[in-house]
Amino acid sequence: MVTNRRRTRSEAEYELLDTGVFDKDRYFDVFVEYAKAGPEDILVRITAINRGPETAELHLLPTLWFRNDWAPWISESNRAAEKPSLRQVTAAAGRSAVVARHSRLGEFTLVCEGDVPLLFTENTTNTSVSFPTARIPVPTLKTASITAWCTIIRVR
Repeated sequence: MVTNRRRTRSEAEYELLDTGVFDKDRYFDVFVEYAKAGPEDILVRITAINRGPETAELHLLPTLWFRNDWAPWISESNRAAEKPSLRQVTAAAGRSAVVARHSRLGEFTLVCEGDVPLLFTENTTNTSVSFPTARIPVPTLKTASITAWCTIIRVR
């Protein structure tokens, strides 16, 4: 942003390629593909390709989260009856799974390949960052809502 501000109208916009980050071909291409068997049955395939000359480790954290629609500052007509929940459940061998429950949306299961630990956090949206002009008397912690990070995948 600062670099773009310094440029004149006759200069092209500063692009990612201009940073030199790809100069030595040490990066990953990450492809995310979606396939739907139905409105509530979605497959997500994430493929990461190491373009560098050496083996390198990459951690991918697919995320499942709820938008905060249960807080007292949400208008009552739009507010969820209760806070949703995410919890780890037993899955088939070689899999990890999360059950997501929401009072309006129902219950869903996220199944991930790999028997890996799942990471969870429950944070209140930082309203002073997200809505700087709002006068909402809600304690703020971090800029996230109920979140589960699905898996860590190692790519070599």
